[in-house]
Amino acid sequence: MSETTIVSSARMSLDQLVARLDEIRRTKADYILPLSSYFCEAWAEEGAPSRITITPRVGANVDGAKPFNLGFMGKGLEQLVERLPVPLPANRVRELAAKYPDALANLITDELRDVKGRSMLRTIDRRIRAVLSDQYRILDHIDTAVAALDVARKFNAHPIECSLTDSHMRIKFTTKEVFDTINVRKNGGPSEGYLKSIVHDLFNDGDKGIVHPLVTITNSETGDGGLNVSRGIFVPRCRNGLVLEKSLRQVHVGKRLDEGLLSQEAIAADSKAVMLKARDIITSAFEAEPFKALMVKVHDACGAEIPKPNESVERVVSDLGLSEEDSTAILSHFLRDYDTTRFGLAGAISRHAQDLEPEKAAELEQYAGALLTA
Repeated sequence: MSETTIVSSARMSLDQLVARLDEIRRTKADYILPLSSYFCEAWAEEGAPSRITITPRVGANVDGAKPFNLGFMGKGLEQLVERLPVPLPANRVRELAAKYPDALANLITDELRDVKGRSMLRTIDRRIRAVLSDQYRILDHIDTAVAALDVARKFNAHPIECSLTDSHMRIKFTTKEVFDTINVRKNGGPSEGYLKSIVHDLFNDGDKGIVHPLVTITNSETGDGGLNVSRGIFVPRCRNGLVLEKSLRQVHVGKRLDEGLLSQEAIAADSKAVMLKARDIITSAFEAEPFKALMVKVHDACGAEIPKPNESVERVVSDLGLSEEDSTAILSHFLRDYDTTRFGLAGAISRHAQDLEPEKAAELEQYAGALLTA
């Protein structure tokens, strides 16, 4: 079955993120290979569950890829099966890998013979984490993070959240140098979550009504979306981040790469133009005039009263597929800590996001931002 994940804890400090990304860079290898030259089998080591591996068929000679036997991690096995002539649903793959690994390995081997063309295999520490198109443009997390940090330093911007999962890296920045004031009666109260010490050190918990730019950089190395740079607002008082718009959405599609082990030089050449564009977008997101233009709709939302708070929260819960517990928490924040306006509802949703895991929190923060710009 699929093995371990990239990280055991998703949220981390910037130093921890950079250290983990450097570790990934040192142990990663990317190949362009014809899957029809490979076969799968199930290996069982004493005291451990069986795992599916992929190995070159006898006589296969792929440039730069010495005979190897690679297991899978994350969604790698599911992505491999997606490329078969007759794919299986992801939940079925997971079930077969857990209960009948030999049968699944044989099924994959039979179908791999008929897979046309080539695919990209992305590996970490000799385990396959992604099986992608041979036109997949690699935009590595560490290059994205370095580009963002270089720009952030010019604006005295600080990372207030870093997270890393199998599917995404996410970094959020804000700066004290650029700000605006909104007209609110209530503006939440400081949360006790992961942002407590960071925000207190930067803003001393913030003054009511003060907002700053929020720049969120999100990237995937495994085919779960592209490189995104989003603009939004950060409210230090309640430590809320709201994503208002995506300024850059770059899909990972490039030119077809040569077969074999990919060099860092080839990867860097293919991604150079995208990284330069990302730097320009991040620069604009931190500048005062674009932030002022973004704030126009935020001011409008501060004056838009919501006459039926309960019904509005119910609609949010339905749209996002949230639980009754989530509904209670959002409504409590809305009525207790915020004005009953569109801005207040967005704030309550974003405040609840602080108590959730990064992937779900990001979904709520985007939804909250959409309320402000509706």
